[in-house]
Amino acid sequence: MAGIAVSIVWSIVVVLSGRSIPLLFTGTIISFMGLGIPAGLLGVMFADTVDYIEWKSGVRSTGIVYSVSSIGIKAGQGLGGALGAAVMALGNYIPNVVQSASSLRAIQFDFSWVILIAVVLLWLEVYFYKVDRLYPQISEDLKNRRASTNDKGDPALSSYTCLCLVTI
Repeated sequence: MAGIAVSIVWSIVVVLSGRSIPLLFTGTIISFMGLGIPAGLLGVMFADTVDYIEWKSGVRSTGIVYSVSSIGIKAGQGLGGALGAAVMALGNYIPNVVQSASSLRAIQFDFSWVILIAVVLLWLEVYFYKVDRLYPQISEDLKNRRASTNDKGDPALSSYTCLCLVTI
């Protein structure tokens, strides 16, 4: 959450930077450095989700969780690019010419507000991510379950069941 908070604060600086190029560059660099922290923890969150699903269902689903998350990341990258292009199109952006006032506003909106909105949405998503708060109990329960049944935690699970549990 701290990295996302840093990113939000410095994204606000970018929005408010006006025509100050040094402030724009500084805000952008620090904002994206803040996003490096949650990006580095994404794999840990996926592993915690695998444990959460096993805790809820009794079945470990490592493969499906990582596959679905990979598809989600790729879809998000595509949708993010499409959103940026749509904003530019709404601003009547025309490549390789002097830009109109509306296209310059679209570029500024893409570079500042869209990023700020996305980072705030990321913060909300992480804030409501309940697995972190439940993880001490999940870990203890799984450890006890495995100890009492001598279970390694790797039985097969249907894709449909995993997809339903991931969305819970």
